[in-house]
Amino acid sequence: MLFIRKTLFWILLILANAFLLWSSIILFNASMEGLAISLVILLFIVDFAFLHPKGYPYRYALPALGLLLVLTVFPIYFTLKTAFTNYGTGHLLTRQQVIESLLKEYVTDESAEPYDYRVFMRLENLNPTDDFLLVLERSNVLYIAEKPFVTQRDSKGNVISAYSSFTPVKNDQALLGDRTYTLIRSKQDPERILSVNAMGPKGTYSYAFFFSFEDAATLPNQKYFISEIFTAYLEKADFVDSEEKVLRFG
Repeated sequence: MLFIRKTLFWILLILANAFLLWSSIILFNASMEGLAISLVILLFIVDFAFLHPKGYPYRYALPALGLLLVLTVFPIYFTLKTAFTNYGTGHLLTRQQVIESLLKEYVTDESAEPYDYRVFMRLENLNPTDDFLLVLERSNVLYIAEKPFVTQRDSKGNVISAYSSFTPVKNDQALLGDRTYTLIRSKQDPERILSVNAMGPKGTYSYAFFFSFEDAATLPNQKYFISEIFTAYLEKADFVDSEEKVLRFG
């Protein structure tokens, strides 16, 4: 009987340690350092209470100590941190981001038809790079858009504004700047674009079809698209055509 009790004790203690440690790592990765540190402190208290002879009285106070850390100490830390950061004004935008948003006023055409888009990526050894193109489509008209050029970042390196241009595709070709883009279609399915070839002063490059929300075969690339392309470039980018009309992701 004693052996079973000790075995259960160690199993429960190991599970508690694993859960608190795993939760702390997840919170650190989510930039919630205050709550993560609170759980690490609670982890040490739990181990001290059950492994050290002098910690025996604390076993009965563990629930209260846990709630104290999470509901009292952490909110105090969060309040002090918020008071001395850019978030102290009550919103989650930095001063620079607010100024930038106020300087740009957009009029949205409510009757406008949205664009569908596909991402074409330049690959090196079958691995994606940070060089990509967008093929936009609206009303059966295709457009080519180049990778946006970042014009401004905040102090943390986050993109505040970016710029690119797009142009219509005619006879599967488009001229944008000093580059000529050619769409390469599937022979079995002419509606399917396999890649885009780019020819310019620096040479010829090929951009392979990488991602589209409409193509289930490319959904495994969705995580990379969101983290490395959408968040890094497209979310704050302005795409401007020859008529100075601005296209934004929304």
